Amino acid sequence: MFIALYSALSLVLCCIVVDASSLGVSSRSRIRRSLGLSLHTTRSLQSRASTLPTGWSLYKATGNDGSGCYNDGSTRILDTFLGNGYGLVSCLNACQAKNMAWAGIEYGGECYCSSTTPARFTNAPASACSMKCPGSDDYCGGNYRINLYSYSTPSAPVSGWALQGCVSDGSARALPGYSFSDNKLTVASCTAACASKGFALAGVEYGTQCYCDNSLQNGLGKSVDGAKCNSVCGGGGSDCGGAWTMSLYKSFTQSDSTWSYQGCYSDSSSRTLSYQVPGGASSIAGCQTACQSKGYIFAAPSYGTECWCDNTVAPASKKVAETQCNSVCRSGETGCGGAWALSLYKLTAAGQQSSSSASSTTSTTTSSSSATATSPASTSVPTDWAYLYCATDGGNRALPEYSWSSSGMTVAKCIASCSTRNYTYGGVEAGQQCWCGNSLQNNAGKQVAESDCSAVCSGDSTTTRCGGSWRLSLWSKKGSVPASSTTSSSSTSSPTPSPSPTPTGYKPTNPVPASSAQKYIWAHVIMGNTYPYNYNTWQSDIALASANGVDGFILNLGPDSWQPARVADAYNAAQNSGKGFKIMLSFDMAEFSCYDWQNAPLFKSYLDKYISHPAAAKVNGKTAVTTFSGSDCTFGQGNANNGWAAVFGSYKDQIYFMPAYNTDPTRLGSFDIAAEVNWGSAWPSNGQDIEMSRDQWFMQQLNPSGKKYVGTLSPGFFTHFSYKNWIWRSDNWLFAQRWEQLISMRAAIDQIEIISWNDYGESSYVNPITGDMPPEAKLYATSGFPHEDILSLNAFYATAWKTGQYPTIAQDKAWIAARPHPPWASAWGDSLGPPDNRAYTQDNFAAQVHLVAPASVVLCAGGNCKTFDGAAGINRFSQPMSTGQGISVQVTRNGQTTVNLRPTFTFDGNPQRYNFNYLIKASS
Repeated sequence: MFIALYSALSLVLCCIVVDASSLGVSSRSRIRRSLGLSLHTTRSLQSRASTLPTGWSLYKATGNDGSGCYNDGSTRILDTFLGNGYGLVSCLNACQAKNMAWAGIEYGGECYCSSTTPARFTNAPASACSMKCPGSDDYCGGNYRINLYSYSTPSAPVSGWALQGCVSDGSARALPGYSFSDNKLTVASCTAACASKGFALAGVEYGTQCYCDNSLQNGLGKSVDGAKCNSVCGGGGSDCGGAWTMSLYKSFTQSDSTWSYQGCYSDSSSRTLSYQVPGGASSIAGCQTACQSKGYIFAAPSYGTECWCDNTVAPASKKVAETQCNSVCRSGETGCGGAWALSLYKLTAAGQQSSSSASSTTSTTTSSSSATATSPASTSVPTDWAYLYCATDGGNRALPEYSWSSSGMTVAKCIASCSTRNYTYGGVEAGQQCWCGNSLQNNAGKQVAESDCSAVCSGDSTTTRCGGSWRLSLWSKKGSVPASSTTSSSSTSSPTPSPSPTPTGYKPTNPVPASSAQKYIWAHVIMGNTYPYNYNTWQSDIALASANGVDGFILNLGPDSWQPARVADAYNAAQNSGKGFKIMLSFDMAEFSCYDWQNAPLFKSYLDKYISHPAAAKVNGKTAVTTFSGSDCTFGQGNANNGWAAVFGSYKDQIYFMPAYNTDPTRLGSFDIAAEVNWGSAWPSNGQDIEMSRDQWFMQQLNPSGKKYVGTLSPGFFTHFSYKNWIWRSDNWLFAQRWEQLISMRAAIDQIEIISWNDYGESSYVNPITGDMPPEAKLYATSGFPHEDILSLNAFYATAWKTGQYPTIAQDKAWIAARPHPPWASAWGDSLGPPDNRAYTQDNFAAQVHLVAPASVVLCAGGNCKTFDGAAGINRFSQPMSTGQGISVQVTRNGQTTVNLRPTFTFDGNPQRYNFNYLIKASS
């Protein structure tokens, strides 16, 4: 059904394109790819889901793209069918009511459950689970495609602790008294640790982080939506916080907590309270005890024997007559709810007034003085450990495996804690943080000047070897030398190295996998935007691309009658460039009908002319040809493999076919292709920075059949048309992050495609604005938003990609990227409305800074400035923007300013039109 739908949409789109061809020059670029990227949009399924009932989470198996979408079949992967017409939440609640821990929904409302883990399932892409649930915006699978959910009993704290709700956190920390992280953290282990330190509050954050104190501090700890604390604990269980949100637990004793009756409340099939105690309870007190032991603050007997718990009350529930809650409990007492009625109780602290509304979710915590955290005791550094050097750290951490912090931190305590946990590296940071691990990770841990690690230890004012801001005083077990260290260190316990003069250059030591294969970098060119081009324009573009590491252009071809002449100019300019620059044909199958032979002669004419052209791009000795989409193009030959073989004809064995098929990746092994271009992996599909799971998933499908993988990257994505209006998150220098990921996969992949050279309509261009563009794009892809300075950054990474070594940084240099207005601003003159996914981006501008030696880096938004300690090598920083203000980056070292980048820019708090395009500028 999905394939049929996709095919039908392709035909509709093709018809639109053919009809639009008479509208003018820009019709090609106006219509292009609305289908393919609409399918790409569905990858953000998870981020748009409703709030899930407590304990339920989307199941993501190894290699899944994060959507929780899987293939189903006539033999169902979940054995119990409940019926049709279910919504997501009602399906999960129905499965839970049957005490089944697995639930799945497909075909827009079919609900399935199981009490056992599915014996088999295979991953499917998010695009295959794009059917909407009845009456909601939730996704409910597809045709034989199921969204799979699993239930984990909410984590129980140790006895005497109860969940207070989901609260906000921040860099200053709501609970700063004591903290640690553990990949196997549970609520019980966190609350137990806080209890052992004498703290009354515990917060679990992001599944692996634990924080303690006796009061909420720094203006943080405000109640937020409970859906933001749905992380699964590293050691199992739910209610383990989220990103900058924590599940807050409070210590109660029998004497200082009480249950107060809230009234008789209505219940329904969608459930007022989400957790049902297995086996129910025999009394009101028994139900309360069962709920408190699970960390819940609401308890409700129902129908005499049932017991329901939660930390929130569904807003739809209303107070009803007390006569509806007169069921007799098994203990013989009355007041155990009734039929679809709950006798609702709430847990409160002594002296605290119970809220008159049962929807209250977070208790107010009485402030008291913070206890002094007692850290692991040790009087000296273990004798088998040695100091290494002052090392860089970063947001993803050099030593992410275990950490804790304390106001009584010393070097000895930190290293002793790492040693007792059998880690080989340890480091103290910012005076009070301890980090441990078995290897230096995430391109951090690089050696910098010892003066960067001069923070005073919070537990020993006589010691100044406790790191610094984003700096680790790094130690290791003797004999363990990190691969990224630039010098060998002695085994003395506290060496004092002499300062070194500022070097004239710095060669980054970031690891680059070895590979003997030739490496290619292509840039995608939208031919629909090249109507004004001539031979000289191509010469200019080719010279600029070649000078910045690009090996060739991939020409995205549509059916316009004028395009063959532009293609000829491109090939001739490349042949005469003297740069060895190459050209590759790409048939945009979102713009061609391909279910009959109608357009095949045009493709054949291109092949006849360019298959042996001197400027034709070659891979493994064959002429490379690609597509956008086309996995279901049959050309009247029965299937795609036969169809493309017929189009290629006698050239088939001379062609290295590497399409960008928008299809289920599990199908890729069946296609007659040499490689697959993974178009959608150039951008993250949610509000997080980009990661590599989708790359790995595609390679898992391709590798068994010997097919290669082509990686993609892009500077950003924003499109603002009546029929396509969304962004993809491009924060924190997406382009550089993605380059570093692709370089890390260098041993497995040989080709990279930059998306794009000139796609102004999607704000992904890297060249100076040249040629034509859709009229809509002229409102946001303007001279005020240049991107060409990113090419010098491309040249830097291209060297590492092609040679296996990062180039020497010969001078300090900075690049800056910023959007023009807040994501939640209301554009007063824009009839299209705001783009989808605007919540994915933040009000920060980002700077990528390359330094020859450590230096101070100052980011300013108007008069709001922040100073960062920059390390020799590659750095990325960000700073919140201020409306009505400009932005700047300044680098200083030894009193000298080496970079002063102040682009013409103002952050607009009252925009006329929505614009999520980026200004990108670089220092000279």
